[in-house]
Amino acid sequence: MFFYHSKVNLTIVLLGATNFSNFAYEVQVTLVQGDRAGTIFRVDDTNHTFYFFGIDNQGNYVLDIHNQNSSITLKSGTNSAINTTADQANVLGVVANGSQIDLYMNRQKIDSVTDTTLSQGVVGVAVYDSTNPTSATFTNAKVWTF
Repeated sequence: MFFYHSKVNLTIVLLGATNFSNFAYEVQVTLVQGDRAGTIFRVDDTNHTFYFFGIDNQGNYVLDIHNQNSSITLKSGTNSAINTTADQANVLGVVANGSQIDLYMNRQKIDSVTDTTLSQGVVGVAVYDSTNPTSATFTNAKVWTF
C-alpha cells in the first residue's frame, strides 16, 4: 500500500525501473481528498515525459501526456463506472499495445485513444492538485506484458 499527500501540482512515484512496451497495468486507487489521483505509464524519467490516467471524486477521468512542465489532454470525460463515494476504491486499468491505449475503470472499458508519442517506459502512480492538497492510497499494482 502506498499513501501520498501532495501540496504541489503533481507528485509521482515510479514502481520499479522496468521499461514496458506492450502491457496491461492496473492499480487500486482511493482518492482520500483533493483533486485527482491515478496511474502514470510509459514514463521516460530522463526526458520527463509520461502518460497520466487519473480520476476525480466527481466521476471524471482524464488521459494526459506530460512533457517537461506542460501537459496535453488526449481524452477526458465522465463515466458512471467511477465510484464517487468518499474513500471508495476504484481499479484503474490501462492496456497499451503499440499506439493503442485502452482505459478501464473497475474492469470496464471506458475509452480508447491512439497516440504514437511514447512507446515504452516505467509505470507508477501520481496525485495531482490544482486547487487542493491531494491525498490518495494505492494498492494491488499489477503489470502483465504481452
